[in-house]
Amino acid sequence: MQRGELRIYRLDIPHQSCRQGSTSGGAASTTRTSIRDRIGPAVALLFLVTGCGKTFGPESFKTTRVIGTIHAGTKTYDGGWIEFVPTEGTVGVMRSGRIHADGTFEVDRVALGTNSVGIFGANFPREYSSVFNTLATPIRRKITDSSTTTLDVDLMVEWARYQILRADAEAARNR
Repeated sequence: MQRGELRIYRLDIPHQSCRQGSTSGGAASTTRTSIRDRIGPAVALLFLVTGCGKTFGPESFKTTRVIGTIHAGTKTYDGGWIEFVPTEGTVGVMRSGRIHADGTFEVDRVALGTNSVGIFGANFPREYSSVFNTLATPIRRKITDSSTTTLDVDLMVEWARYQILRADAEAARNR
């Protein structure tokens, strides 16, 4: 595993083509049935262990370190956590980091690609906390392949984007 890579483990379900077809019974001899009874579980165990040609194990994806500041205009916000959740096809896991007293943050091993950026438990107005929480956040950032990515998250700008998206969605619904 290289520096900056994180591995997750995946267990695949065998493909439809791995399933054995049913055989019609007939006038099979007793000897043949008992051999089938002994070999059948062994073959099933072999398919279970080998995975029918599919590979098991870690799935790696590239990551980077993200640093930045959370603020609204000139006011910085302290406390709470910033969380990066891979979205829109990005492969990775959620990563989070503490927001320091000066509004800065550092988060290691953030997946490369598009991530939603949520803020949890920060000391900012209630209307921000309901919009920018991790599950509902409209903030999206493209994390690029570099040793460190720097983000500047201005909540006033993000709030304005959110209001425009909300108005557009409302107008589309009323058509």
